Amino acid sequence: MAFNRIIDQKDEIIRICEETIAERCDTSRLEAEMAKLKSELQYVLGLMEQSIHTNARVAMGQEEYTQQFQEYERRFKEIQDRIATLDQERATMVAKMNGIRGSIATLRSEDRIAGFNEALWHNTVDRVWIKPDGAMRFAFKGGPSVEG
Repeated sequence: MAFNRIIDQKDEIIRICEETIAERCDTSRLEAEMAKLKSELQYVLGLMEQSIHTNARVAMGQEEYTQQFQEYERRFKEIQDRIATLDQERATMVAKMNGIRGSIATLRSEDRIAGFNEALWHNTVDRVWIKPDGAMRFAFKGGPSVEG
């Protein structure tokens, strides 16, 4: 019954899921920031290489050189850490998007069901709550909850 209620509303649910993907799973901002940070990472790497070459050719105080190089290293590590964080955020968004797309594909391919379908159950149902009065509430993967 619960799944058939979803099927009866599948066009609306699919529309909502597609809007959710567009609004909440857009990785373009993360990718743009990552590209900017990778460019900055290359710049800092260039400064580090230039510092090494300058130290090898020009007499300078090693304390000053070490301090400057450590600052470059700190900034380099900071940028790498931020890139890793953004990459993880992007991977999480892509996983969510793929889960929602999987739910959409399942909804598109299914019609009302007359009996229990084990594969459909495992692919679509996330949780079931049984209330004291015997009523059940179903939470579907990447989708809504429905009273059944």
